[in-house]
Amino acid sequence: MVAAQPAYEMYSNNWIVFQPDVIIDAVQGCMWKTEISLPGFVDMISDKCLLIEVLLHRAGAKSLILDVVRSLVTPKTASSLTTIGEIFNRLNQVYAYNEDMKSDFEVLSITKSWLAANAVSVIQQDDVYTHVFYPIFGEQRARRDEKSNSSFPISVMVEYIASLQTFDLPVHFYLYELLVNTLVDCGQLFRLHQFLQYHVMADSKHLACLLLSLQNVYPPAFQIALDMLKRLGTAHDEIVEVFLSKHQVLTAIRYLRSVGLANQMQPRKFLSVAKESGDPDIFYTTYKYFEDINVKQRNTTSFAPGDHCEEYQHHFSVLFCQ
Repeated sequence: MVAAQPAYEMYSNNWIVFQPDVIIDAVQGCMWKTEISLPGFVDMISDKCLLIEVLLHRAGAKSLILDVVRSLVTPKTASSLTTIGEIFNRLNQVYAYNEDMKSDFEVLSITKSWLAANAVSVIQQDDVYTHVFYPIFGEQRARRDEKSNSSFPISVMVEYIASLQTFDLPVHFYLYELLVNTLVDCGQLFRLHQFLQYHVMADSKHLACLLLSLQNVYPPAFQIALDMLKRLGTAHDEIVEVFLSKHQVLTAIRYLRSVGLANQMQPRKFLSVAKESGDPDIFYTTYKYFEDINVKQRNTTSFAPGDHCEEYQHHFSVLFCQ
């Protein structure tokens, strides 16, 4: 038989409170440790911006914050973009502050335990992607849900990316990838072009490669990706590979010459693509170009043994009877 729990007088005059969360009733001989029920805030606070502000200052509230944000951007229960934007800004303000503080603490060699004890809940990009965007918009893409409002997820993702950029936080590629794929799935290719033209999405090798993979669906993506790689200034190898994939051997050679890397070319790679093109003129011009390089470097038209170009020397002799 379970003994009945004694009744305690609430807010008794006998209570002694020790901040922040200990209560002692000396008369009853009891001590309690209080805890806040975080989910209760969701029902108590209707102002979502205020709700997020309160939760940000509560330890262990990260998962609840992500649940709230997910409900705010879910199409059926969505808030206005203005409210969503304000919440994103507040989350990223804390995120940016935390990133700055990490750098400062590394410089000052202050222990991480102090940081942990004084930190608010921090919502990072991978949290938003994994727990908010992908469960809603990624799975929506997988289902090819034509009944959904395609403009809303795009607007939400752009709002979040813009917020990250406001606080000088580098946007991770997986967010751009989800946005680009959603735009393509929704047929909003003109909007994709605008985002790229006005640099809503920052230049990167990853993004350029993603655009190259879309050229069959959206042909202008090829030139946009190429321009992006050129702006980066550190993607010479990638640009050459793009040209060679199109069998544009001479264009690849001209590009390397324009950036002062002509002496770093591997003849075998270019001759192989020239041969695969099936165009004798291209192979002839490419072969003669490297012969000229050989003359300038070694005073002979012959390729060095390390170039491994015997196959192409033989092909040239057969093709042009030389």
